Amino acid sequence: VRVRGNLGHMSAPARHATRYTGWSLSWMIPALMAYSEGLDFCYKEQDCYASGPWLEAIQCGDFTVGRNSMMPCEQSLFFIRNHAILDVLARYQAIRQSDCQVSTEEKFTMCGATFHEVGPGRDRPLNMSAPLWSAQKLTKEEIYASNPRLV
Repeated sequence: VRVRGNLGHMSAPARHATRYTGWSLSWMIPALMAYSEGLDFCYKEQDCYASGPWLEAIQCGDFTVGRNSMMPCEQSLFFIRNHAILDVLARYQAIRQSDCQVSTEEKFTMCGATFHEVGPGRDRPLNMSAPLWSAQKLTKEEIYASNPRLV
């Protein structure tokens, strides 16, 4: 789902955004679409690179997120089973504070997310020879190292 406008980031919300930043809405609306179609929901951010059988690996629970040493969880790659979508959305919306007051990573842990083991996400070092891994915010050097044909 491509979003042309943006309600802003938690560090710089748009003036009209009162509760949710653009990131929250980027998963909430498509999750509802998946629910109405009877499908599970997988979210993978545009700057997340995943290698190996990552889709199967993140389907290890009803609501799974990545691990991260810098934040309560990592949301660049997460999964929600169809039967859990409405519950996760209800829990998320029950948190009264805006995304600028409570980080979305904190909100996900408050909603009962469990962890999948596909990473290291934002953490380093990367082991690109591992059969399964994901990474967010790759540097130019890491992108070239992950695909030597780009050089």
